[in-house]
Amino acid sequence: MLDIFHHFMTLFLDGKLYTAPIKDDIQNALDVCTGTGLWAIDFADEHPNCNVYGTDISPIQPSWVPPNLRFVIDDVTKPWTYQENLFDYVHIRWLTAVVKDWPALYKEAYRCMKPGGWLEHIDAEVNVVCLDGTMPSDSAINQWGQIWTEIGKKTGLVVNMVDSGCMDDGIREAGFTNIEVEDLLAPVSPWPMDEKQKEIGLFNYAFLTQDIEGFLTYFCPTVLGWTEKETLIYAAILRKEYKEQKFVPRSPLDV
Repeated sequence: MLDIFHHFMTLFLDGKLYTAPIKDDIQNALDVCTGTGLWAIDFADEHPNCNVYGTDISPIQPSWVPPNLRFVIDDVTKPWTYQENLFDYVHIRWLTAVVKDWPALYKEAYRCMKPGGWLEHIDAEVNVVCLDGTMPSDSAINQWGQIWTEIGKKTGLVVNMVDSGCMDDGIREAGFTNIEVEDLLAPVSPWPMDEKQKEIGLFNYAFLTQDIEGFLTYFCPTVLGWTEKETLIYAAILRKEYKEQKFVPRSPLDV
């Protein structure tokens, strides 16, 4: 699933791994919550003279990696153990419903970054949008955002990454300057007529629908009190709506 997401994001960014104007001669870079490590591997290949670190709490990364890449088991919501003024670039992507205190995480990144370094955070909003107004309010796709917003309220996890403004506000609070924010929209299924957007939507659809139950089976019963049957029925309806493409929803992302 994470590998599909990596391909979707690479397509979405026109084949690029990042948008920050980093220099070719950077020495140290960090990929926060690297997952399967594909982004970090590709970045290390593109920057062979840079020491690249990928952190995650799960040891699911491959062992055959570029020589300049090191995976570290670490919880980034705890105080970072890296020395100050180390990183030229810190990359964060898709940590919706993972972090409760974004300002604290950004402050750790700021402490460990060199002056003039770049922090890049790309994340999505759980509330999808439909610009032509064709998405019914009672559709499962529309309810997805409502469900996760309620989960966020009850757990303290930040799920409204775009609507809440937590990224921009938290980064400023940490002390960063020269902040740039780009608001983007990605199709959540292959409904666009444009071939490039259709391909982006196809891989986003594959990512979103591959394991809907995996997104829900902990939070919905534990936090919302749903039964297993209710969770599976909702997942089936949601997957059906994505497949039918009766309306044209997009997922907001901020970079």
